[in-house]
Amino acid sequence: AAGTLIMMSRQVDGTWTPPAPAPFNDASARMSFEPQVTPDGRRLYFQSDRPLPNQPDAGGMPTLNIWFVERNGDEWGSPRPAGSPFNPMRAMYVTMTRTGTIYTTDISGGPGTERIAVARLVNGSYETLEPLGPSINAGVGNMYPYVAPDERYLIFTRRVGQVRDTALLVSYRSADGNWS
Repeated sequence: AAGTLIMMSRQVDGTWTPPAPAPFNDASARMSFEPQVTPDGRRLYFQSDRPLPNQPDAGGMPTLNIWFVERNGDEWGSPRPAGSPFNPMRAMYVTMTRTGTIYTTDISGGPGTERIAVARLVNGSYETLEPLGPSINAGVGNMYPYVAPDERYLIFTRRVGQVRDTALLVSYRSADGNWS
């Protein structure tokens, strides 16, 4: 049975084609989801339980990791694992600025410890996930960031109340680089 797939549609002569599975879905994966295209349109990040290279399936609960594909003309290339600091299973849901800085949900502490973190691109590699301060990571369940390409604002969810209700929040970046 088919799992969760990433679907795509193309605009042809002003009309959208019916959604179809993206060619980079993997039959070995039960789940591929949460696609995010970078501001320059050259890369698409997603989460999947497809096995990482040289890591056997541990069985039981799926291991979810961040993968990406790069655009080759009008097509997407082969999926590649995002590597450190995002994998194995340290982050979910990637959003990127124009300068390549990535905002993500840091899940490295396990369920109930989710927080918004940033990974800065330095000399072609991503530095360690750096949790944002208490203005963003107050309370619990801070997840699913979307950062404006120019880093002027950040939208994310936060768990509120006794049940798993969530609120959608926005924070603005000040001239000194701090988040409201």
